[in-house]
Amino acid sequence: MLEERSGAATGQADRAGLTIVELVVVIVTIGILAVVALPRLVHLADEAHTAKTAAVSGALESTIDLVHSKWRAQGGGTTVSLEGTTVEVGSTGWPVGTGGPPMTESACAALWNDLLASAPPIGTSFVPGRKGWGTMAAGDYCVWVLETDTNPIRVILYNSATGVTTYLVV
Repeated sequence: MLEERSGAATGQADRAGLTIVELVVVIVTIGILAVVALPRLVHLADEAHTAKTAAVSGALESTIDLVHSKWRAQGGGTTVSLEGTTVEVGSTGWPVGTGGPPMTESACAALWNDLLASAPPIGTSFVPGRKGWGTMAAGDYCVWVLETDTNPIRVILYNSATGVTTYLVV
């Protein structure tokens, strides 16, 4: 008949847990995975911010064109009604926001909120180092900037005299 023997009887100690060598192998494996995976995850975050900004830029451009088309259809004027929101337009029919032109940071922030139905929050100024959307203005231009934890900075330019919207990654 077979007899069961304990580890002590056979000269082997009972094992509980990992040996130092096994523990080092596990830690090195986790380190290698982190080195390989982390840059990919950071790159995915950059791509997500870029895609988000491109989507916002496209929505702005479409809404700006819609406002201009409504302005032409109504035969001119200084405002256009857009789903319950009154959007101020300049003499050429392009949206200018409250008080523009010349464009001011507060006019650009108001225009942002008027044109985007579910607008991401935006500051009435751009402060380097502050994460999120910020606004700058110069002459006929609104400049909306998205700053995140990673580079690059994403920028949407809008010319209120011509209606041209430009999306940049800098």
